[in-house]
Amino acid sequence: MTILEIDELTTTYKDCKHCGVNQNLLQFTKNKSSKNGIGAHCLSCERARAIRKRQKNPRSARESQIRSKYGITKDVYVSLMLAQNNSCKICGIPRHELGKELSVDHCHKTGVIRGLLCLKCNSGLGMFQDEPVLVERALEYLKAGQARWSGISLEVSEQNE
Repeated sequence: MTILEIDELTTTYKDCKHCGVNQNLLQFTKNKSSKNGIGAHCLSCERARAIRKRQKNPRSARESQIRSKYGITKDVYVSLMLAQNNSCKICGIPRHELGKELSVDHCHKTGVIRGLLCLKCNSGLGMFQDEPVLVERALEYLKAGQARWSGISLEVSEQNE
């Protein structure tokens, strides 16, 4: 038997091996290794299973995500953490003060990993679209603003009254 055609998917039903509910084949997971390309469990049961698995072992889910998204192992992530003194590479705030794991920062053009950043620093770089010129302009802007306004009172003038 081959992979089912679209019209067969919409008109054929089967029982989920987990919950036993008879459902349309579109409500089942895909499985390339099965004869018809359809998994044994419905999407609802598969989602619930994935949630239970993540809740049972959140570290494992995070490690899996890092491995699939960035191609690095837990050991490489830990090495990066140690090299950065368990802190964000930009602001230097320690991971334990952040209450979250550090994000893997990477170049979106090349995929090269640059380091580990807190959410704020990683989001900030993302807002500048990984363009050093934009970051340099922002830095110049901030420096100019500090020089321009230092020592000047920003009180509203009463001349217009």
